[in-house]
Amino acid sequence: MLGSRTDLHIFDAGSVNGTRYCNEILLPYVRLFRGAMGLQFLFMNDNATCHRTVAAKQLLESEDIERMDWLARSPDFNPIEHVWDFLGRRLAARTLPPVTIRELQLALKDKWAAMPQQLIDTLILSMGRRCETCLAVREIISPTKDRMFLAGHRSQGCFGLQSHCRPMLLFQSSFLSL
Repeated sequence: MLGSRTDLHIFDAGSVNGTRYCNEILLPYVRLFRGAMGLQFLFMNDNATCHRTVAAKQLLESEDIERMDWLARSPDFNPIEHVWDFLGRRLAARTLPPVTIRELQLALKDKWAAMPQQLIDTLILSMGRRCETCLAVREIISPTKDRMFLAGHRSQGCFGLQSHCRPMLLFQSSFLSL
């Protein structure tokens, strides 16, 4: 939802399984955002194991939450990956790096709170353009949309779309440079 975000949730010690993901993320956060957004809500996550569990799928279905299909090899399309990059670079720029887990958690929460909301909103709003670009390039390269993946690096200003039957096609990206 534009103009807002939750507090940064940091999982305490232990693995994140489907039940924990449902209890700590889907129920307290995603359900509330779905309620606020109504039918236009489209949920995006990556393909982490805990996101694909039966429990997570059943919960999303029972709450009538539509999940966006995601390209496994295209992290640049996911706005949260750019947010993690922003946080990582802000942490790396600190004069004194965090030494303990607690210091790391506090530093992450501090950097999260200081992140401009406009940055997050811009990343969200860029999703449509990114998806349209991907679909347009796929149509140019091959009418079949299978076995294709994106590769490249945002900081180099270009990325490529590669098919199993065509050579790499490079083009300039208009991704937000953080």
